Amino acid sequence: LLEIGVDIVAMQDALQQLGVPDVRLQHETVQRGPFSATHFHVETPTEAHPHRKWSDIKQLILRSDLSEGVKRRSLSVFQRIAEAEAVTHGIDVEDVHFHEVGAWDSIADIVSVAVALDALNITRIVASPPPLSSGTISSAHGQMPLPAPATLKLLEGWPVRTGAPGRESTTPTGAGILAALAEPGQIPEMTILKT
Repeated sequence: LLEIGVDIVAMQDALQQLGVPDVRLQHETVQRGPFSATHFHVETPTEAHPHRKWSDIKQLILRSDLSEGVKRRSLSVFQRIAEAEAVTHGIDVEDVHFHEVGAWDSIADIVSVAVALDALNITRIVASPPPLSSGTISSAHGQMPLPAPATLKLLEGWPVRTGAPGRESTTPTGAGILAALAEPGQIPEMTILKT
């Protein structure tokens, strides 16, 4: 989205409106195999697996000066993730404490996506099947299976495909963005304006 015209300064401003401490967004051009690509970085203060309640994140967004579209999209993603985490852990949605997703970098990821979609006036997102891996990873909850249980819950009803083993191909944050903001499907007929 940065490559098709979204200003990273607008994303940074949104995070400052939220009062997110010392989070800086950067991007750089890198090589991935034979191709040039944009690498998006979120630099955050050092925190060891911070925990934040869903209600705290919701209030942070609602009280901000973000546009209504950015608030709506951000809250929609966090709501879907909270619901998945509640089912996964067998607790009420209001009792959900986010771990990795509650970290400032995940808040920056979700809000930045909402800012970018709002800036581009995107009203429809169609996504191909996301990849799901096998194996395990270390998390705030200890060793977890891949795909993460919350990722599976978020992608119920979505077609999926096989991802690389032992590497988290689709995170709960990514799955939350898809579940809240996109619809599964094949590439629709369109005119390509920018890449």
